[in-house]
Amino acid sequence: MYVCELDRPWHETPFMFQGFLLKTEEDIQQISQYCAGVWVDPARQDRSLSPSKPRAIMRRSSAYKNSKTFSEEASGAQKAHSAALGNVFNMIDAVRMGVAFSSEAAKDTVTQCVESIMRNPNAMMFMSQLKKQDDYTAEHCLNVAVLAIAFGRHLQFIEEELHNLGMCALLHDFGKIRIPNEILNKPSRLTNEEMRVMQQHTVHGRNLLASQKGIYHGVVDVAYSHHERIDGTGYPRKLPASGISEFSRIVSIVDAYDAMTSDRVYAPGMSSLDSIKILLKGRDKQFDGKLVQEFIKCIGVYPPGNLVELRNGIVAIVVETNYKHKRYPRIIAVRDVNKDPCKPTRIDLSLIESGKLNDGFQVVRTLRDGSYGVFKKEFRSSTEPLMA
Repeated sequence: MYVCELDRPWHETPFMFQGFLLKTEEDIQQISQYCAGVWVDPARQDRSLSPSKPRAIMRRSSAYKNSKTFSEEASGAQKAHSAALGNVFNMIDAVRMGVAFSSEAAKDTVTQCVESIMRNPNAMMFMSQLKKQDDYTAEHCLNVAVLAIAFGRHLQFIEEELHNLGMCALLHDFGKIRIPNEILNKPSRLTNEEMRVMQQHTVHGRNLLASQKGIYHGVVDVAYSHHERIDGTGYPRKLPASGISEFSRIVSIVDAYDAMTSDRVYAPGMSSLDSIKILLKGRDKQFDGKLVQEFIKCIGVYPPGNLVELRNGIVAIVVETNYKHKRYPRIIAVRDVNKDPCKPTRIDLSLIESGKLNDGFQVVRTLRDGSYGVFKKEFRSSTEPLMA
């Protein structure tokens, strides 16, 4: 049946579309959690019917400007990221124990990220790349939230939308908590049956978040839809592009990017450049093509937290994207031309444009974490030398 009206305002429910099909008993059970009755349109029972167009996201008329430099924001971003990660661990532990997580903790986590990213997105993006792998799901959820908020800032979303997007991104993969560890952390290729179990995390996420009180209702849609594809071949519903909300499209891109750049039990993380190439290859098939292009503009060719090697042999960590000169980020040199440890030194590679730096300072390649003895996670709790 096609539900055309509810017995309560749409915005008080987790249903993103004003009008949708009830296809399964599960759908009926979900809507019964929020409504005593609904109106249906008997003339609209075509099962191929696409959902109504998702709501438009509110945007600013002008781009955001940084109110702090990277150095000024770094310490605050480090503290905020550490506190946020602690909140996420606690939320996940609550779900594993079968109780509701703290909605206030989720809101506090997103608020800390939004406030830091509003001041300067590079510092929090830098922190999101210092991965420790204590719990992939927790770090991944927080990293996706950070990247999604930064992306939303780039897209000029108003602050309220940044909070909503951040909440969707933070909770998008909570359904994986219900997936058995032997499948979630299997070091070899999943069987077809195991893949079907893994794909159920979107359904688990929808059900888990639909019963959670006090959070933005759009999280249900994103948890359920972030693996849908623009070409209609995604899961779990094979939605057409018209049925995929902008928040789900954004989280789909950011989720894939962070997963590809992270070390997993079954594969080491890719470089940011290789990950970007895969996103580009998936334009207008798996991902929204225009949003992919904007995401690349947002993070730059060499995103904050990347390890790079210069033509002269210097090894450095990227700390800021240069939005005017994408190929020339601001870096901290941590190995000298002979690959020996050196005093961390800030270098603005855009000076190559003016001739104040020679071509030896061109970035020639990105490096895997651990190259030449440089492990990014070592800077998680000791960023002070990098910020001087």
